Amino acid sequence: MMKLKKTKTGRTLIIAALSAVVLATGWQSQPKVEAAGNAVPSYEVKFLLSNDTVLKQDFTLKNEVKDAFQITEPAARMLVEYFDTTDLSLNDSGWNVRFRKKKIRRSTN
Repeated sequence: MMKLKKTKTGRTLIIAALSAVVLATGWQSQPKVEAAGNAVPSYEVKFLLSNDTVLKQDFTLKNEVKDAFQITEPAARMLVEYFDTTDLSLNDSGWNVRFRKKKIRRSTN
């Protein structure tokens, strides 16, 4: 009987403590989060293509590829670091964690 009383008392104390926290901090729903008005979404589509099919000898895009995809801007160099555990558990869970830093190559025309 005593054990039951301690459990009931402990539960009552936890409920009282949680109620006090809610009252002290005020219960608020999560604020709505939106992107800034000047934010421009960016999309990336990846194609796995054969180098011989799309690249010239100097590793630049062939003109027919540029025309087909309407590419007018110079290529950007992108440094990428991938992060995962040694057993690749993030990748196995469907996550691709990476940091990217872009360097835009300016044309010298």
